Amino acid sequence: MQSEMKKGFKYRVAANWDYFGLPGILILVVVIFSALSPAFRSAYSLMANFKYSALTAIAAIGMTFCITSGDFDISVGSMLALVSVLGATLAQRMNGVVAVLLVLALASFLGLVNGLFVTKLNIPAFITTLGMMFIYRAIAFIYTNNTPVPIKSPFWLF
Repeated sequence: MQSEMKKGFKYRVAANWDYFGLPGILILVVVIFSALSPAFRSAYSLMANFKYSALTAIAAIGMTFCITSGDFDISVGSMLALVSVLGATLAQRMNGVVAVLLVLALASFLGLVNGLFVTKLNIPAFITTLGMMFIYRAIAFIYTNNTPVPIKSPFWLF
């Protein structure tokens, strides 16, 4: 009887892992770190964690589309670096909304270039995005001369 209960518990955990596994681990980690460090419980710390994880989440949304199609794009980080340094310089020279629209158009174009190489030229996605990763990162380094680009625009600082 007891072995059937254990088997049933293991089965229920395995069956519901997709729904409750990662949220459960997240809750466990938050509880542990909150107990170990009072600074972790502060609203500032929570907001900082959300703010910095938002960048990864934005890239993950695009990657989700690639993975669901059966491919993956390893140039996302380099594309993000190139678009962000261009956006930072554009934000200082023009209206913030126009800069955002231009950056979104540029990012869409770079993604289109990757997609055309994969679909029209039949180059495997891994090879295409590996090469484009180095190209996008090189353009970002050349454009910035390998120095940080500060954002001083009031639009972005707000």
